[in-house]
Amino acid sequence: MQTSLPYDIESLFQRYYKQLCLFANNILHDEALAEDIVQSFSLDSVRAECLARR
Repeated sequence: MQTSLPYDIESLFQRYYKQLCLFANNILHDEALAEDIVQSFSLDSVRAECLARR
């Protein structure tokens, strides 16, 4: 069963990904790790939203 979300996840990801990576990199001083964390956080957020809507 697919749950529809009230917004386009891909659009949100594309819109904020670069800014979030820059923010994380300012804290971590590791560009690759910052990207990994932002991607992981984004995926976890989508999963949580989908589970909450079940």
